[in-house]
Amino acid sequence: MSKLFFLLLFFVSLVLLQVFLSKRKNKWLGLILPLLCMSFSAVAFLNGIIFNQVRAMSTNATVLDTILQWLLPLFIMNIPTIVSLAIYFACREQFKKNNELEKMNIQDLE
Repeated sequence: MSKLFFLLLFFVSLVLLQVFLSKRKNKWLGLILPLLCMSFSAVAFLNGIIFNQVRAMSTNATVLDTILQWLLPLFIMNIPTIVSLAIYFACREQFKKNNELEKMNIQDLE
């Protein structure tokens, strides 16, 4: 039970960190976590290709089996990347709207 709680706490803190970084004025800060997630998935994908290539040589795996064994983990490993990018784009859209409203308010005061 406590492991599940800490795992949930870890994921919630990552989401909050992504929201915090995405709302910063510097737009590149919000891309840190998606790039980290993508690089981890790329390493895991390359590791899977090497492992599956060795295994495919020793068994009679079909081409479709091999492709599915490559693409399915790639998709699953990129789910955090997709989620963090969705958070980034949602926060940046809100940031752009707030900047436009601020510019309009400044123009109205002049």
